[in-house]
Amino acid sequence: GRNLSCSCMHLTNYAVNKHNTTFDCTQAHDRGSKRALSSVFAAIESAGGPSAESLWDKVRALTEKTLLALRPRLVENIARGTYGKLHPLGPKSFHILGLDIILDEHYRPFLLELNASSSL
Repeated sequence: GRNLSCSCMHLTNYAVNKHNTTFDCTQAHDRGSKRALSSVFAAIESAGGPSAESLWDKVRALTEKTLLALRPRLVENIARGTYGKLHPLGPKSFHILGLDIILDEHYRPFLLELNASSSL
């Protein structure tokens, strides 16, 4: 509870956090406020936490379960296309999804939010 008044500290939303006065826009993959996930996993491992490979496996499993839960709705949306499901002239596209994931004190990943229009 000591830092509850620091509202930007608890946000994972880049669009909001980039306006914080302490936001560090360094472009390096392993420094600054927006870092590569691989550098975060490497820092956790070097501090005595689980291996980066183990963390990736846990995040991959969470991502797979999330996509499996979404699959029925995604298929339904594709089937509503002008030409219908499985037609050779049917829709061919992709959608980038953003997953906000937090690790607990035991390095277990939990899905915080699924973003249909994520900031890249």
